[in-house]
Parts: sequence; C-alpha cells; structure tokens
Amino acid sequence: WPTKAKTVITISTKTHLPAWHAQVDAVSGSVPAKNEAFSLRIIIPPKYSEPNVIAVTGFDSRGAMFGVKSVLCAFPVE
Repeated sequence: WPTKAKTVITISTKTHLPAWHAQVDAVSGSVPAKNEAFSLRIIIPPKYSEPNVIAVTGFDSRGAMFGVKSVLCAFPVE
C-alpha cells in the first residue's frame, strides 16, 4: 500500500477482493448485487500522512469498468 502518495485510485470488484482490501473500507461498501453495478467513494483520511483514496468497486468486472469511466468523465481533458 503506497504510504507516500498524495492520492491512490483503487479499482476492484466485490466478488474478488484484492490483497489490500483491509486498507480501503470502500471495497466492502454498498455495491448493488447486480451485473454492471458499481460504487464510487472518495476517502479523505483524518491524518495528513495517509493518502486520499478514490475507490472504484464494481459488482463484477464490467461494473468496475463503468466506474472507471465515471471517474474519467469527472476529470475532462482539454
């Protein structure tokens, strides 16, 4: 888990938890139990020494990709 980063973006699915899932409570967050569903969470820790986290959690792999698309669309490139 990167401790020196300012921001960490995580991408995972609810059905296949990554090794670092204990670091981000968003992985077990409220993702609807249906295909292509996803959850986006922004976690700002109380300590400045920990990185901010943008967590994309899909119910399945397609949900994770739809979540990534939502994050990318939130930051338009000119």
